[in-house]
Amino acid sequence: MPLIELQNITKIYKSGEVETVALRDVSLFIEEGEFVSVIGPSGSGKSTLMNIIGCLDTPTRGNYFLAGKSVSKLSDSELAMLRNKMIGFVFQQFNLLQRATVLENVLLPQLYSGNRPNKKEAMALLERLKIAGLESKYPNQLSGGQQQRVAIARALINKPKLILADEPTGSLDTKTGEEILKIFEELNEEGVTIVIVTHEPYIARKARRTVALRDGSIEFDEHINEGYVKQ
Repeated sequence: MPLIELQNITKIYKSGEVETVALRDVSLFIEEGEFVSVIGPSGSGKSTLMNIIGCLDTPTRGNYFLAGKSVSKLSDSELAMLRNKMIGFVFQQFNLLQRATVLENVLLPQLYSGNRPNKKEAMALLERLKIAGLESKYPNQLSGGQQQRVAIARALINKPKLILADEPTGSLDTKTGEEILKIFEELNEEGVTIVIVTHEPYIARKARRTVALRDGSIEFDEHINEGYVKQ
């Protein structure tokens, strides 16, 4: 059973009498443990696809199953719980709470899920991501790379099966971006499913599979050969 199963997904946005088709009859299956890059020009439907996979938006037509569960049949509260339990999000602009410390930001998903915050787990993640000692700092006191590491720690605190990353290196310099990508590769080697949206070909080459979108449709879906050597 695929972790992600999209069946004939169409998404139409309406503004008055104007309709914009963001996705057209998209079918996509992603197995648990895959590392997939989603590429395409601006307006190709990448962010819409990511939002639907992440249960942040719903399709106009079609069916979406996450770990075998029909997402379309869930209430808003059930969707929120599913997101919090199964999915970790990493965004280009980090989306950290500016008035919360690093530690408080990392613990937010546990608070939202109603669980007791586990500071020991959070501190272990900060140690792993090489930002131990910054737990009392605020986001505006950190570099972009440090903020993205905090965002990744926050995404991991609930031990999700799936990480969705939308242009996660877009605000970073090349060296820092490479370091962030290395973290995603390590997580994938541990069995976490990674889906990353990117404009950058070198980032797409880090994945084991590339899905290209154009005008709301899948242009190609390419699996990297096992003998492929990452550059």
